[in-house]
Amino acid sequence: DEGAVTEEPTHEANGTKTYRCSGCDRTKTESISPSLTDAKANITLSGALAYNGEAQTQGVVVTYGGHTLVEGTNYTLSDNVNTEVGDYRLTVTGKGLFKGEVELDYSIGKGTYDMSGVTFGDVTVTYDGNAHPLAISGNLPDGVTVTYENNDQTNAGTHTVIAKFTGNSNYNAI
Repeated sequence: DEGAVTEEPTHEANGTKTYRCSGCDRTKTESISPSLTDAKANITLSGALAYNGEAQTQGVVVTYGGHTLVEGTNYTLSDNVNTEVGDYRLTVTGKGLFKGEVELDYSIGKGTYDMSGVTFGDVTVTYDGNAHPLAISGNLPDGVTVTYENNDQTNAGTHTVIAKFTGNSNYNAI
């Protein structure tokens, strides 16, 4: 026959599959390893990643029958370290007692610049016929530039100056 599982594999031990000969009624058993593709296995990503300019590691949590498995002992990870914004695929491969291989998709999202130390405030000047251009205060994060619109006024009155910040494509718009 096709055999029947007579003892389920666990997170600590192989199971057993038994075959019975329909003609002679003899049995044969074989060991079956727990697999990362079994219904008892659960693999989840450990958290969302956002770009920060450095290599980032996408971790996983692997359980089997409700028991947490140990990376390096029960499974290995590959292709789970990347730096740039984008979509990636990592591989979890059974090790030791465990067999099977599972691929999971993950991504590194755009980062957010820390602009908390940058200010751009109102200024009042006395008319003298000269331009009094405004400027930001503070230090821009690496990779951020600033340009100004309407920042060269010489006439008396109230004027609106706009500071536009530009970063790179790995970050959310500022």
